[in-house]
Amino acid sequence: MKSCLWNKMAKKILIVDDEEQLRKLYKTVVTSLGYEAETAVNGKDALEKLAAINPDLIITDTNMPEMDGNVLCQKIRADEVYNKLPIIAWSGLDNKEIMLNAGANDYLTKPFKLEDLEAKLKQYLGG
Repeated sequence: MKSCLWNKMAKKILIVDDEEQLRKLYKTVVTSLGYEAETAVNGKDALEKLAAINPDLIITDTNMPEMDGNVLCQKIRADEVYNKLPIIAWSGLDNKEIMLNAGANDYLTKPFKLEDLEAKLKQYLGG
């Protein structure tokens, strides 16, 4: 059982994906690893929630309606407050080069092993 003090200090992750089942699944996975997790349905929703959530890391899908992960990364990198925020992009398509050029720090191709996600979270958030 994790201590209350540890939970208060947990790093926050914002998960951005337009597929509800995937948002729920990844939120469950991320919280089971000891992180706090919030979700957004697209890039526009993520930007609206950014200040309220103040995440330590963002995980974003690339292809979403309203605002995709590419534009989300560009907008975050242009923001004076959040431009250093680690971003991990993921997609079932081969968008790695596009997302890294847009400002993502890292990339996972769906489907991926949960161990790979855990390793990347530890890489950027410590632990």
